[in-house]
Amino acid sequence: MKSEYSNIAIHAIDFWGTICEKESKILEDIILFEQLEEKSKIESKNYIKISSKVLIPLLCELLIDTEEFDEFETGSWKVSDASTVCISIFAKHLGDPVFELIFDFLNTHLDSEDSDSKEAAVTCFGAILEGISTECVLNYIQQIIPLIIKHLKDKSIKVRNSSAYVIGRIFQFHLESLFIYISEEKENENENENDKILLFDPVIEVLLDCFDDEPYPASTIAWAIQSLAIGGKAFQDKETTPISKHFIEIVRSLLKYTERADGDKHQLRYLSYEALILILHLAPSGLS
Repeated sequence: MKSEYSNIAIHAIDFWGTICEKESKILEDIILFEQLEEKSKIESKNYIKISSKVLIPLLCELLIDTEEFDEFETGSWKVSDASTVCISIFAKHLGDPVFELIFDFLNTHLDSEDSDSKEAAVTCFGAILEGISTECVLNYIQQIIPLIIKHLKDKSIKVRNSSAYVIGRIFQFHLESLFIYISEEKENENENENDKILLFDPVIEVLLDCFDDEPYPASTIAWAIQSLAIGGKAFQDKETTPISKHFIEIVRSLLKYTERADGDKHQLRYLSYEALILILHLAPSGLS
């Protein structure tokens, strides 16, 4: 994994990802046999659980990609890409305990002055989101989201793109974690509950404000809106939802995307139309 030759490092990373997937399958089989009140013939050796304390911090470090962004090489497979996938596989296998294993990396690099380290930390957080519970996310979301919002306007295109990716992953897997009221200083002790804002509000407002970004992060923003539409299906047909007050602005922004002269880059126009089709299903029933 530490090899100076990227193809060797990638194969080593893929090896551990495959081991993890095999162990996950074994555990699924064991659970199935238990439900059938039978004894499984296969036992898990727990290689991943035992080695994760060493492997995950190493994978986190391998996320740091020092190469300059090149829009013509965004499809190339790098060590950092393989590490992202491997961390995601580990997270789905280990669940919430994986957060403890990346915490130091996030704490050190999430607001780093170094763009490469910052992007790695943002990507690392996004990689674990499918594997951890919403309860786990809720423990940290109010500390992490303000940084992700700030990074949406970072000088580095890679940081901006990764931040949009994380927002999309949160929309996809933990949308309800954003539907909490954020703490603000009260100017009036008699402040009405309706005057408070949801954590979701500044997230979507800044995301919409970034719609004029370059095609690479812009296409990821369009994908994030797709994820919002998919994650928000639970609100479909309700008269008002937390998404309602932003609905018209989201649609307008997506329509502008489809008209951009550079819409053919990074599938921006295609992703925008896809997002538009999906988000229209979330139109508030009271919309006139």
